[in-house]
Amino acid sequence: MLMRGETLNDTQSTSIRELVLAAQGGDQATWKTLVEACMLAVVRWAHGLVPPGDVPDIAQQALFNASRSLKSLREPERFYAWLKSITIHCAFEFLRKREPSTPRESKSLTPGCEFIDPTAGPEEQFLRRELRIVLTGELVRLTEQGRITKRECVVCMRMLLGESMAEIAADLEISEPTVRVHKQHVIMRLRNAPSIREIWRLWHDLP
Repeated sequence: MLMRGETLNDTQSTSIRELVLAAQGGDQATWKTLVEACMLAVVRWAHGLVPPGDVPDIAQQALFNASRSLKSLREPERFYAWLKSITIHCAFEFLRKREPSTPRESKSLTPGCEFIDPTAGPEEQFLRRELRIVLTGELVRLTEQGRITKRECVVCMRMLLGESMAEIAADLEISEPTVRVHKQHVIMRLRNAPSIREIWRLWHDLP
């Protein structure tokens, strides 16, 4: 059993499976334990994709959606990856419905930042997070325009959160070559988007 405040991930598959099976059986106390254990992770994922002020709403919606669909989870040991997918989907839907940012808002992030090292310090890390949020919004916009698929969008949102090719392939049940193809197609579209070209140049490449 997880202790209060302990984080949850798929390496704890035995513990996760027991907790999820109990929660699926209607044990509300166990569901509360799961929520407490994964809350920080959900907030971290949301924080990597949407503006800070919207993070609480995304996290709350993700946990609500998870509670409603928990019984449909067929592999309880993959709860952490499943919850991450739900959080990414909530961020995608939020950004899809939000008013698109203007080129002026995107360009306001760029002056004087050509040589930023993303590992250098808090200010640089803050800027990189801001660039990531702009790129995420652009991914969703391109999806809405039909220029990339939702699968391609989700693949790159996961890359922006720092997932490796292997992790994305495993979570989405696709091959690593397919992940690379999705990434390259999105790169081409982002580089051809006038309002995002400078942001893309600063980012250099998806991590």
